[in-house]
Amino acid sequence: MIPERVQRTVLVETVFNPDDLRTAFSQCGVIRGIYAAGCAGDVPLFRYYVEYRDPEAVGYACTLQLGGTVVYTLDYPGLVNDFLSVAQPDLFRKPTPDALNSMARSGCSTTPHKARNAQAGKAKSRPSTYTIIDPATPTNQGQPSMPHLRLPTRPDPPTPENDNYCPSASSRLPSVANPVLPVNDSSPLSAAYMQSRGAVLPPRPPSYSGTSSSQSAVAPRGLLDAQVSDALPLTHGQPHGLQLDRLGLEEVIAALKATANGIDGRAKWFTAGSDYYRSKDFAAAIAVLTAMIEVMLGNGLKECDLRPAILLLADSYRHLARTLGSNTNDLEALEDSKLLYAQSIELLRKVFGSSGIPSMFRDSILASTPTSNHTGGVPLGPFQSVNTLVPGDMRMAPTTASFGPCATPNRTPPASPAHGQVKILQREVESLRDRHRHQQDALSRERSAKRKLEDSLDSERHRRRRLEEDLKQASKSAVCARRGEEYALDQCRVEHESRRRAEGEVEELRGYIAAMEPMLERGEENEKKTKEYLRKVAISLMKAADGNLAAALPTLAKT
Repeated sequence: MIPERVQRTVLVETVFNPDDLRTAFSQCGVIRGIYAAGCAGDVPLFRYYVEYRDPEAVGYACTLQLGGTVVYTLDYPGLVNDFLSVAQPDLFRKPTPDALNSMARSGCSTTPHKARNAQAGKAKSRPSTYTIIDPATPTNQGQPSMPHLRLPTRPDPPTPENDNYCPSASSRLPSVANPVLPVNDSSPLSAAYMQSRGAVLPPRPPSYSGTSSSQSAVAPRGLLDAQVSDALPLTHGQPHGLQLDRLGLEEVIAALKATANGIDGRAKWFTAGSDYYRSKDFAAAIAVLTAMIEVMLGNGLKECDLRPAILLLADSYRHLARTLGSNTNDLEALEDSKLLYAQSIELLRKVFGSSGIPSMFRDSILASTPTSNHTGGVPLGPFQSVNTLVPGDMRMAPTTASFGPCATPNRTPPASPAHGQVKILQREVESLRDRHRHQQDALSRERSAKRKLEDSLDSERHRRRRLEEDLKQASKSAVCARRGEEYALDQCRVEHESRRRAEGEVEELRGYIAAMEPMLERGEENEKKTKEYLRKVAISLMKAADGNLAAALPTLAKT
């Protein structure tokens, strides 16, 4: 089994904390465990052994390109021995769904396996396959009856005793001074909020712990109050801590908005709010939780995902209202208390729907509702607005009929257990109806969005076809234009040759004309002389015709 574990394990030297390391390397395959192996010499890098479920994931992990991270395979005996010294025993591997389906189809009996599993369960409690636990914590103890909260504190500085463990400011790993403490039952904390990040708990050698597992499992109340506001880690990387006892309320809220403004940061918001709640600073708890709800709703979460925070906010309103209502002589404080109670009950109605507040919350609010000497001991009417029916919703009339506007709520328990079960079933039915109604509304909205998307898709398809036709026409026009351009170029070439030939002929004609110009001049001169001679001859002939022959003969003789 050891060679198989070595083949599916890599050594990582990185500057990331275990959470970011798990997020980065989980894309290569299913991670079975991350084990801290101390510092990488003088280099400020931390060493972790990452064990995968499948050996093929090792090849993908070696190809990851991350800044400040180096990945090694366990090819040397020294690395193998180091891994076996810090790794936990190999846990039971859960069968894959394909194996379970094949077993179900094979029809083989599982009775011997169930018997062995039952005996093994009696012997010791097997840990979860994908949960990394501290080896110092005994596994043969039963499950605790209440959820546990690992308080965030500043990591211990590296010392010769814990140098191999190497807790760093960026990794936020738990230390000896950070015990596992039970959560106070009076605060409606939710394990889903406190474990939303799924922190990796690296193994700690027993020689470095310094305390027994029984001492680290439970701590006194004083230690809880002393360490709860020591430092709340905000970011991964630099050692920034949120010290609630040294910062103002606005600074705390601003720091949380700056560093925990995502959905994954709701655990930090809830931890800060519960710290103020535990220290009985209910106004600060209300401010922190209200800001948390606004931030988370802005990130896309729904109110059903924030029920623990809404319950804690409602309880903070109730405690603050009870504090203000303790002074019965101050009418203004009583009015403020009444408004705070109404706000608390309105928040409870958001959690439990229109089916009404459960009896345990109703009795708690009735027990703490202030009375006034001016009203004769009648509560200052928060239940007047709580148990009033929603307009148009008449199904809960038998349930809320006993809480009229002027009647004192009935505090007597049901007459029989069956009556209480009927009430519970009625509330469950009403809750299911509300849920069904909400689901129908959500379904109608989704259908409307789907129809709009289909219409937009059809219009986009039509537009695409039109653009394709335009593209075809443009392509044809471009081809025709290219052909016309080529023809025009050919014509230009022919015209250019013709012009060149014509220019040659013009030059030849110019030379011929230049040669003919003297001949033309001589011809014109001869023509003038001929015309003059003919004129004289004509005059002589006319004189001879008139009988003046003597006058005509000299002229003819000269000619």
